[in-house]
Amino acid sequence: MPAGPEIRAALGDAIQTNGTHTIHVGTNKIQVVAFSGRIATVETTVIPNADKSGLLYKVVFPMITSPILGFVGGFIIMAILYVFLRSWRPLTVARVFGRG
Repeated sequence: MPAGPEIRAALGDAIQTNGTHTIHVGTNKIQVVAFSGRIATVETTVIPNADKSGLLYKVVFPMITSPILGFVGGFIIMAILYVFLRSWRPLTVARVFGRG
C-alpha cells in the first residue's frame, strides 16, 4: 500500500536509502520499504503501552508454559497411541516397536 504524506515527512532523507525502515508516527510503529525513491507501507502496528521485552515475557512465562504444554502434548500423543494399540496383542506390539 502506498505511503501517506506523514510517513514521507517522518522518513525525511531516508527516502533515498533503499531498504526497510521502521518509523514511529505518534503511537504507531510503521515498517516501510523504500526502493528507488518509492515508498510502500508494509506493516503498521498499534500497541499502546505493551512492552514485552522484559524478563517476565522472555524467561518466566516460557519457563512455566513450556513444560505444561509439553506434558499436555505428550499425554495427548500417548492417549492416541493407547486408543489405537489397545486391541493389539503384545507380540504384535513387540514386533512393530521392538528393537530387534
